[in-house]
This record gives sequence, C-alpha cells and structure tokens, in this order.
Amino acid sequence: VKYKLMTVPFIGWVLRTTGAVPMYRKTDGVDTRQNARSFAALDRALTHTIEVGVVAAIVASAIASAVLWLLSARLVRRPVLAIDQAMAALTERDYDAAALEARGVLEIEQMARSLNALREDLQNADAAQTAAEEARAEAETNRAALLRDLAAEHNAVVGDVISQVSRSAVALHNQARQLAEAADVAASRARD
Repeated sequence: VKYKLMTVPFIGWVLRTTGAVPMYRKTDGVDTRQNARSFAALDRALTHTIEVGVVAAIVASAIASAVLWLLSARLVRRPVLAIDQAMAALTERDYDAAALEARGVLEIEQMARSLNALREDLQNADAAQTAAEEARAEAETNRAALLRDLAAEHNAVVGDVISQVSRSAVALHNQARQLAEAADVAASRARD
C-alpha cells in the first residue's frame, strides 16, 4: 500500500493541520477519489464562507468608518468650527458672540479655554483703551475750558489795564491842556 500527501487547497490544509483529517490516506482508488470529492466540496463551502466573511468584514469596516467619521465630526469638527466662528467674532470685537463652551476632545477644550481667556483679555484691553480715550477727551475738554477761562481773565486784566491807561492818558491830556493854558496865560502876562 502506497501513501501519498493529498493535494487539496487551503481548506484541506487547515483540516489536516488541525487534526480533523489525517494527513495521509491510502491510495487504493475509490477511497482517494471519494476523499477528493469530499475535500473539494468542503473547500468550496469554506471558500464561500471566507468570501462571505470578507464581504461582511468590509461592510463592518465601512460602517465602523462611518460611525468614526460621525463621532469625529461631533467631537472635533464642530468644536473647531465653533472656535473659528469665535475667532471671527473677536476680529469684529463682538465679545459676547466669541464666548465658547469648552467641551469635546481634550486639546479642543484647551483651545476653547485659551480662546475664552484671550477674549476676556481683549475685552479688558478694549475697556481700558476706551477709559483712557474718555479720560483723554475729558482732559482735553478741561484744558480747553481752562484756556478759555485764562483767556477771559487775561482779556479782563488787559481790558482793565487799557482802560486805566486810557483814563490816565485822558487825565494826562487834561493836565497837559491845563499846563498849556497856564503857559499861555503866563506868556501873555509876560508880554504885557
């Protein structure tokens, strides 16, 4: 009796290596053909099962990918878009619209917190700048009022000085006229 190795595709090999089918068979005609037919049918059934399994794995992978995409859209994409919109609101100095709720992936939460801190800092800086501009405008108004008051006081003082000089000039003119008249009287007496 001769023994030979059965040449069956992959499934036959799996069955032989797991011990389900002996590795060597008798080669006495009928037994070998019957075993070959059994192995071929089993090989076709297992090949079909593997094909169905591969298709199922591909479908499951596609479904898992879709689920992961939806989760990533929820956990990553939406918060990133919210951060983008908040940054746009900050450039417009709309601090109320720039407020974010820190949620999502840890790094995105950190970005949202940092953006909120930046929003608060910018809002405080704008408030300080507005207060400084208001103080500067008030100081300019006070300075203008002080200059007007100083000019009015200067005009009053200069006006008083001018009127006093004018009165003194009139008095001096009157005295000069009186002296001239007295000199004319004295000159006319001296001629006489």
